[in-house]
Amino acid sequence: MARMAKPIGLVLLLVSMVSCGREQIVQSSFIDLPGHRWPADSVLRFDHVHEGGTEHLQLVMDLRHDIFYPYSNLYLFRSIEQDGEIAFQDTVEVRIADPYGNWNGTGSGKIRTLEFPFRKQTLKLTQEAEYSFLFRHGMRDDPLKGVRSLGLTFIRINDTEKED
Repeated sequence: MARMAKPIGLVLLLVSMVSCGREQIVQSSFIDLPGHRWPADSVLRFDHVHEGGTEHLQLVMDLRHDIFYPYSNLYLFRSIEQDGEIAFQDTVEVRIADPYGNWNGTGSGKIRTLEFPFRKQTLKLTQEAEYSFLFRHGMRDDPLKGVRSLGLTFIRINDTEKED
């Protein structure tokens, strides 16, 4: 019984430390790609409703791919729509492997997960609105093989940590 108390106490301590943090996951979701193929005309869409007030969000993306993905990078066309109007758009290159062919990210077996920020700064939302985060791949292959899913996590940041 005494042996069991130490691990349980340690777990409870860790849980309480994490729950006292200044970050809060507001929303997290993944979109799976059927057959691990991403058609060039397929837009992956994540929706977020902001109900007013000022909110600072850190956006974290997760890319799941298999070891048969044929490239070391992935170009993403990204845009944010606010109430149906484009508020932001750009193109980003995601480095999936290093120059020696070693996969970035984590995982074992045939599946890897790469986590990366949507952007360095937090996203400041002030108006009550519906936001859509849209992603298309910018690679030449159609369909792009080896991508299993794309995820987006919205993390609310305490005002003392914000980066406008």
